[in-house]
Amino acid sequence: MTSCNVLSEAVKNRNNNLNLVKLIAAVLVIVSHAYAFAVNYQQTDWLSVLTGGKGDFGGLAVNTFFFYSGLLVTFSLLKKGDGKNYWKRRIFRIYPSFILVTFSIVFLIAPWITNLTAGEYFSDARTYAYLKNLIFLNEHNLPGVFTENIYGPSVNGPIWTIRVEMFCYAFCYIFYRLGLLRKKHTVPSVGIYMVMVGAMAGFALKGFDGILAVIMPVTMFYLGMVYAQFADRIKLNGVFAWTAGAGLLLSFVIKQFILGCMVFLPYLLCCLAFSGKKVLHMVSSLGECSYEIYLWGGFIGQLMAYAAGGMMPVSQNMLFTIILSLILGYITNQVVGQINALCRSFKSKSK
Repeated sequence: MTSCNVLSEAVKNRNNNLNLVKLIAAVLVIVSHAYAFAVNYQQTDWLSVLTGGKGDFGGLAVNTFFFYSGLLVTFSLLKKGDGKNYWKRRIFRIYPSFILVTFSIVFLIAPWITNLTAGEYFSDARTYAYLKNLIFLNEHNLPGVFTENIYGPSVNGPIWTIRVEMFCYAFCYIFYRLGLLRKKHTVPSVGIYMVMVGAMAGFALKGFDGILAVIMPVTMFYLGMVYAQFADRIKLNGVFAWTAGAGLLLSFVIKQFILGCMVFLPYLLCCLAFSGKKVLHMVSSLGECSYEIYLWGGFIGQLMAYAAGGMMPVSQNMLFTIILSLILGYITNQVVGQINALCRSFKSKSK
């Protein structure tokens, strides 16, 4: 790590470790969920033990993804400032892989593992209802799939974060259009964020399921926006990075997971990703597939438990899920890349 870099310049350097950190985060999601899929939380990961159940590796990883997303999306918006292209880039980032994974699960894999006949499966309205996930309406189950698993029949639970990501894209763009991404408007920006989070908490208190789980990812995304706003004043320093790491660990020990993630994690993530030269080049390149690995991880974790009869040792679920998710994530990323390349080629020829 170099002694001092300004974040606004460090982000521009492509020779960084962002993909490596994102790959580690994707693997941590799999590690955390293995305790659910394999034994239905009869055991928990060591971070959950350390924090007294206040947080786990999955939460830490999701916070990481949302902070980087807020940081990089805001950088892009401030640099290009084009609403049409903003939404085009966001949609093409989320949807191609999401569609490919969802259709692969529903129409290629699930028919082989459902306890229904092919005719029953494809004639069941619930099969096609699952596609509502593509428009961010929750539909957890497919007919006859994973019905004997100890965790229950949820097909791919972690994809709930995708609709939260799209919500964050929307409020980031609204903030931009209102001029709230300018430094001089930081106070009203924070005020609107607080009102938004307060409204979420109010809905949660009125019994809206899942709202509380949304608040932390949204907060980390917003912190990424703030870091992007002040990037020219944020210096990445090795001593400060170690201090942030120590503070984060201490916050876990004293059961203050949320506070630690808000105060210490953002700066630490900036230093880990942008303040040194790229290491582990071959492994790091897999980080380009971190989103696709994340999309596959929940389903593969359940699939491994199904293959073992409904439950299995946590370590085995972790190992097999990581390997298969890496493979399928890489293949999905390459297929989507090839499709995008063909579309660009066709578009250029049509002109």
